[in-house]
Amino acid sequence: MVRLTILAVLLFLTVWEWRRGTNKFVYLITLTGLFAFFSLRYGQGTDYLTYLSIYANVQPLSSFPSYAAFQYNKIEIGFFYLMSFFRMLKVHYVVFVACVTLFSLLMINRFLRRFSPLPIFGLTCFFAVYSLVYMESGIRQLISLSIALGWVFPAWQQRRRVSALAGIAVATLMHNSAIVMLLLVFFRRENRMFFID
Repeated sequence: MVRLTILAVLLFLTVWEWRRGTNKFVYLITLTGLFAFFSLRYGQGTDYLTYLSIYANVQPLSSFPSYAAFQYNKIEIGFFYLMSFFRMLKVHYVVFVACVTLFSLLMINRFLRRFSPLPIFGLTCFFAVYSLVYMESGIRQLISLSIALGWVFPAWQQRRRVSALAGIAVATLMHNSAIVMLLLVFFRRENRMFFID
């Protein structure tokens, strides 16, 4: 019911934005509201408790001998290092999730401000299609998706190929599926990103 209410509010704001034009203040309030909702999703999503268990068992980055002995073959090495870094800072898992959420929404915001003439409409589409799957479940996939949207695509569009490839590498370290983004290197049309024309 809560998600349907948020979707209804987003749809109302989308119609309002379409009729009145973009309003930066309303957009930022909407983004802040989504940040609060996704950050406080304790126990929600199929992967939340699994990641909580992994996070509890990851050794802090500062304890190198026991850290090196940890078997990280269950998760990608980049995500393992990320969790280990937060464990070194003695950060609770809830704060870790909030930081991941903040990073992801900032990357999505960067994408929407650049490519969407109606950013609240973009947030509405993102919430309706991706929020339950990524924002509330697949944390590694969310980080990779966010890097793709906020780093790789803008860099590729600006013809900063090395930066785009670095973003693909970082995203792949978070989740192996991000290697698919290499397709944009090999299947581009007229040196433009084929995902967004």
